[in-house]
Amino acid sequence: MSSSSAPAAVCSFRESFAIQCRVIWALLMREIITKHGRHNIGFLWMVAEPMIFTLGVTALWRIARIHAGSPISITVFALTGYSSILLWRTMPGRAESAIKMNQPLLHHRNVRPIDIYFARLILEAIGVVMCFLGLGLIYTWFGLVKPPEDLLKVIFALFMLGWFGFAVALNIGCLSEKYHWIDKIWHPFTYLFMPLSGA
Repeated sequence: MSSSSAPAAVCSFRESFAIQCRVIWALLMREIITKHGRHNIGFLWMVAEPMIFTLGVTALWRIARIHAGSPISITVFALTGYSSILLWRTMPGRAESAIKMNQPLLHHRNVRPIDIYFARLILEAIGVVMCFLGLGLIYTWFGLVKPPEDLLKVIFALFMLGWFGFAVALNIGCLSEKYHWIDKIWHPFTYLFMPLSGA
């Protein structure tokens, strides 16, 4: 490869990457409006929905005193446990039949199937992570949870859970486009997978 073609290749890659980033951003904005609308609190439902779910579970477990014999705080358990469950349960749900529902978008030259998956999964991950951080700060403020001893471990754990959820979602999304029965068996499987995985 000549020295003149190397900068051209780098420039071409940068342009392609910039286009793909703009495509994913546009699809993200479209997903926010499609899923949450412009009414009420709009895109804040993206964070409020998992937050209400986690708060409800925490309250029920505290009232039922399920944690009575355990040294682990039920608040910490619900905060960390439900955030991780939501990541790998909701992401594949958003990937199911994503291409089928957004097929008209593929008529645009720069939109690829992977972009549709990326937009949906990034949006889902942002909602769950923002819920985790928001509730973590609220619980810490009220003294229900101690701040993490190693913040980098928490960030790395969230990243790995997101990566796992992303990988599962891409597989489920691709399989659901090929086999329609995948949608039917995935949801019951997630309930079985919860106790079997140790979560």
